[in-house]
Amino acid sequence: MAFLQSIFGGQLSGLRRCNKVLVAALMLIGVAGCQTMTLAPPTGGNVAIAPANPAPDEQVLKPGLAVDYSNIIANKISDVETAGRGKPGTPLPHLNWPTAGGGAVMTSNYAIHVAARIEGYMKFPESGRYELRILSNDGVHMALGGITVLSDPGVHVSRLAGPTVVTITQTGWYKLEMQYFQKDGSATLELHWRRPGQADFEAVPGEMFAHTPI
Repeated sequence: MAFLQSIFGGQLSGLRRCNKVLVAALMLIGVAGCQTMTLAPPTGGNVAIAPANPAPDEQVLKPGLAVDYSNIIANKISDVETAGRGKPGTPLPHLNWPTAGGGAVMTSNYAIHVAARIEGYMKFPESGRYELRILSNDGVHMALGGITVLSDPGVHVSRLAGPTVVTITQTGWYKLEMQYFQKDGSATLELHWRRPGQADFEAVPGEMFAHTPI
């Protein structure tokens, strides 16, 4: 053995190192296969959006956001799109629905298996740099002016997505479209913003939402 080591010592040492790396890799694969991993919430970015064109008639706008509900078992946000239009619900006066379980989700009549399609307008009252984030349980997708700004589309516990930076050069109303679902258990949907010059995030006030009645 000493003779072999004197001749092949470098190669044998290299093989031992390779074997250790291989064993470690196999152990990691085994551990990962036995655990359910929770991915970090998706991050935001910087997006450019444009106000509604034509601008909505403020004499026609009504407070809150239009919403329709379906009672389906969804696993991803695309299931909400596939389900199509649901039953119109009472407009949402805000997007600040803290974690709750056992009762009806938002203004629906359902406690579980809820899918919601939310539409209307969001007002940006001053120009500048805004940061948006959303707390949801389960999946959500939000677009402003037809541009995706926040998305966390799968089944998950209550968690934040974002922030996404939105630079507003023109104040006014921006078209808002959102899809949301709750599979079972608790439900959460909260939209937060940090306005220009503001130190902390806060829930977007209800008066910043409006819709055109059908």
